[in-house]
Amino acid sequence: MPLFVTRCSNQHEHEDIYSEAPTTIPCPVCHEPSSLIISNIALMKGHWGDCGISGSAVTGHYDRGLGTTYHNYQEREKIMKARGLQEFDDNTFDKHQSKQRTHVAKEDAYMKAYDTHISAGAEPVKAMQIATDVKENTI
Repeated sequence: MPLFVTRCSNQHEHEDIYSEAPTTIPCPVCHEPSSLIISNIALMKGHWGDCGISGSAVTGHYDRGLGTTYHNYQEREKIMKARGLQEFDDNTFDKHQSKQRTHVAKEDAYMKAYDTHISAGAEPVKAMQIATDVKENTI
């Protein structure tokens, strides 16, 4: 039997099991008329008909990044996989930023070493080789 969640005008929520969707239910707290609301169970990611946007299970959700409409997360994941795309989350961004900071720090160290060797009178090519640990015969 399905679980229905209702809410009255005084924001009292009540859940109960009914054999079919009720048309009117009095609030058990204040006895005001209650209306059906979507339960958290129906909004869980990855379940049939859910694309995370309220009311879009039938019409779908247009994703500007994908340039297409999908009706549930499984369909979205299938489209992303076919296009070679990955879900972007906070960890992905943090990893990219960490790699970028490491790269910039390495370049800064090269430039500092280069400037040190240039100020000591080294030729520019030699200073770059020393700063970046490049062997003379590889240039």
